[in-house]
Amino acid sequence: MKMINRKRLATTALILCMFFNPLGFDVLFKATMQLTGSYWITDIVFYLISLLFLGLYFYLSSINPLKHLKNKIKKEKDEENI
Repeated sequence: MKMINRKRLATTALILCMFFNPLGFDVLFKATMQLTGSYWITDIVFYLISLLFLGLYFYLSSINPLKHLKNKIKKEKDEENI
C-alpha cells in the first residue's frame, strides 16, 4: 500500500473516530437508541466504534501511542533533572 493512501486512510479513521465519539452525531445516536431501547447500550456502542477507529488510525499511521507517551514522560523527567 502506498504511503499516501495509508495516510489518507489513517486520517479518515481519525475523523470517523472523532465523529463516533459522543459529540455531534445526534441523528445516528437517536436512531441507535430507538433500535436498542437503551441509552447506556447505545452510548457503549458509540464508544466502542470510536475506539475501533482510533485503533485503526494508530495502526495505519504507524504511531505507537505507548512509545510516544513513554518518550514524553522520559523527556519531561530529564528536563526536571536539569
